Amino acid sequence: ASGNGNDGTSSGMTSANLVLSDLTRAVPYDSYSFNFDSASSDYIDFGDSDTFSFGNGSTDSPFSISFWVNFASFPTSFFAIIAKDFNSTTREWGVGALSTSTKLRFFLKNNGGGSQQSIDSTTTFSTSQWYNITCCYNGVGGGNAADGMTIYINGVVETPTNITKQTYTAMANTTAPLTIGTYQAGGSPLPFDGKLSNVSIFNEELTSTEVMKLYSNGMPQDLSSFTPAPVAWWTLGSNSFFNGTNFICKDLIGSNDG
Repeated sequence: ASGNGNDGTSSGMTSANLVLSDLTRAVPYDSYSFNFDSASSDYIDFGDSDTFSFGNGSTDSPFSISFWVNFASFPTSFFAIIAKDFNSTTREWGVGALSTSTKLRFFLKNNGGGSQQSIDSTTTFSTSQWYNITCCYNGVGGGNAADGMTIYINGVVETPTNITKQTYTAMANTTAPLTIGTYQAGGSPLPFDGKLSNVSIFNEELTSTEVMKLYSNGMPQDLSSFTPAPVAWWTLGSNSFFNGTNFICKDLIGSNDG
C-alpha cells in the first residue's frame, strides 16, 4: 500500500483467511468541514467577546490559535483565515496567507492602529492539501513582540521569515468581531478560499508538546477533554446546523456561537 512495490505472496492460505478485523482504528472527531468561497465572500461572524481579546492597550496576554486548513486557491492579495480585525481603529490580531508567496502570516496590531508585529512561515503551501496550523504568542508585548510569536505547521515549529517590528506597545481590547474566513480591512473584505475545520483558541502559549498533541499525527480530535482546555472550539462540521437562513456554528467549549 506504500506504493513502493513491495508486494507479498501468500503460502498455504485461501480466500477464507481474509476475515473481518476487530482492530480499533483512529478516526477523526468529525468528518465534515466548511468550504469557503472567496468569490462569494463567505465568512462566519462570532461577534465581539473578551474571550478573544488578549490586550488592553498597555499589556498583552499569551494566547494560541489552532485550525485545519485546505487551500483551494490563493487570491490576488492577502486574505484572512481567522482574525479579530475590522478596520483601521478596531484591530487586534489575525492569521492569514499571502498570495504572492503562499506563506502564512501571524500578526498583532498595535493598540487599534495600523502598525504591527508579525511573522511569516517558512513553508510554502500547496492547494488541495490539509495542514494543521497552530500560532502561539507568549504575551511579551512591546517592540519585540514578534520574538514571542511562533507558527507550527503539522506539529513542527517554523523558522519565521519576514519578521516585522513596527511601532508596537500592545493590542487594544476593541469592538472588532472575531471572523473566520475573512476580515474587514477598512470595510473591504479579504476572503479566504478553501476548507476550514476544528478551529480552537487558547488563553495561553501552547508548548511544542501540546501542539504535537493537537496535530495528533494528522487526526483532528475531540478537544472537550484536551489539556490545556481551549476557551473556544468550533469543529465547523456536523455540530453546526442550518436555521433556514444561516449556518449556526456551535462553540463546544463556551457560548460563543457563530
